[in-house]
Amino acid sequence: MACDASRLPADLSSVDYLARCRLAAQRDGSRLTVHGVSAELRELLELAGLGELLTD
Repeated sequence: MACDASRLPADLSSVDYLARCRLAAQRDGSRLTVHGVSAELRELLELAGLGELLTD
């Protein structure tokens, strides 16, 4: 499953949303990848331990 995050704000609600999407994908036997991430959101995702979701 791929997610275009180019319109997501760089805040904790976006991190929470992507973490929940990742969990749903895992439960479905899929893998979530995220692209179009701003530098600020990228930093938050990496701090939250979700850096492996990033594709670019």
